[in-house]
Amino acid sequence: MEIGLSSLVGILPEIILIVGGLLILLLDATTGKREDSGRGYMVISVLFLLVGLIGVVFQMGAEPQMALAMVAVDPFALFVKLIIYGAMLLVSIAGGGYLNKHVSARGEFWSSFLFITAAMSIAVSAANLLLIFVAIEFLSITSYILVGFLREDLRSSEAGLKYFLYGSVASAGMLYGMSLLYGASGSLNLADIGATMRDNRDLAVVLIPAAVLVMAGLGFKASLAPFFQWTPDTYEGAPTPVTAYLATASKTVGFAVIARVMLVGFAPAREVWVPLLGGLAILTMFAGNLMALRQTNVKRMLAYSSIAQAGYML
Repeated sequence: MEIGLSSLVGILPEIILIVGGLLILLLDATTGKREDSGRGYMVISVLFLLVGLIGVVFQMGAEPQMALAMVAVDPFALFVKLIIYGAMLLVSIAGGGYLNKHVSARGEFWSSFLFITAAMSIAVSAANLLLIFVAIEFLSITSYILVGFLREDLRSSEAGLKYFLYGSVASAGMLYGMSLLYGASGSLNLADIGATMRDNRDLAVVLIPAAVLVMAGLGFKASLAPFFQWTPDTYEGAPTPVTAYLATASKTVGFAVIARVMLVGFAPAREVWVPLLGGLAILTMFAGNLMALRQTNVKRMLAYSSIAQAGYML
């Protein structure tokens, strides 16, 4: 019982967000049209995000631990969570009024907003390939919904569809790369995969295709070249606060997962993936800056600018 309680404390911020999302869904189902403005749902979202952020701050003073044997509660994950929660708080406060004015199903939107934050929070802490994939898929599917939430706007619907199609292909490639890692190592745990690769150098033949496929999926989330084709159309068609979320919190998750997978799971094979990331960084910087020069739409220009910045960070 003590182990279970400790594990639940380790994922307390995520539990808080999920409870908040379920509360909004319950209120939306019971109040019906009486909550027309959506302001109440926005206030609930902000409060639960703030409580979750406070929970992360309190966790920073504790010793690193593994919650449920798959979730790493360490300084790196907590630092990234601070960025995610802070970004989502700013998006909800600055863009909440705009969203409530233009979105019809406000209860569904704000509950999805909290669920997507919980998914990002779990993804950056995941130390298990299966949990990483499930968290990123939950994050991606919810993102597709938020991007296409303006159902009367054809550009929003088109952006959601393109995001979904590109994301499905990227997820399939990433899953295949993860299956190669599992088949070669016999484990889904990143630390165990790294140890197996260190002890058995014959697995090098699997590393290159696995690294390329995993980077294709994760590079999609971080808008790295050549996996960025979805970014300009999605940024342009999505509601502006959702675009802000995609350019900040979502991109942060992509880089955090790349860092954990490469530095833990692929640690013994730096000679394989360091040149790969270096080449992707150069390509991303050049592609983002050159394509941004000819843009006449502000949101598309910012999309290509964010691609270039992704190259700098990589």
